Amino acid sequence: MLTHIHDRKKRTQGIEITYLQSDGDLADLGVISRTLGCKSGNYTEFHHGKEANTSIITNTLYEAFNIQKATNGEFDIYIVNNPKDIVKMPDEELRQRVIIALESKETVSGYHIDKIKSALSNKVLSFIEGKDIQKEMKNAALNHHKDIVNDDVSGSDRKLPEERSKEVYRLKERFETLNHNPYELPQKGEIDKDFTLDRGR
Repeated sequence: MLTHIHDRKKRTQGIEITYLQSDGDLADLGVISRTLGCKSGNYTEFHHGKEANTSIITNTLYEAFNIQKATNGEFDIYIVNNPKDIVKMPDEELRQRVIIALESKETVSGYHIDKIKSALSNKVLSFIEGKDIQKEMKNAALNHHKDIVNDDVSGSDRKLPEERSKEVYRLKERFETLNHNPYELPQKGEIDKDFTLDRGR
């Protein structure tokens, strides 16, 4: 398999040759890939997924394959040579949610994490290890479900007082029209008047 390594302006900076088995899995070789050109400071669009809200960035080809398999190819996957190269990726190419799934979180320093957060401040970021990708997706799905439920509940809370107010106003208007205290027994004429009002409605 050949993958295209390019800079943020889509200019080719190198290619990576990856050896695969006939079923598409990585070949069982001592060396599974070779690079021609420059990987440093550049990145590869490894896989284009259908999910519209999430991009995944990893730092090795091996992790990219594992993530693609674990997520059934649902998400965009990018490969950077070094996590610090993430700041050089074009912001508009990434989805709203960005998961940085590294082979090991120890490969990126706190300083570079802060720089990445600053560069992608308009995104929702997660830093995880590649092996935790399925857990991250389950948590994200659960949180999304909770957000929907909370929105529905808060929406109901907003509507109920308004509906109650309308009901109270309607009853108050009716009592004022009858011109009597609803807790007192009505006179005969008032009963007839009430009946006439109901029929009119």
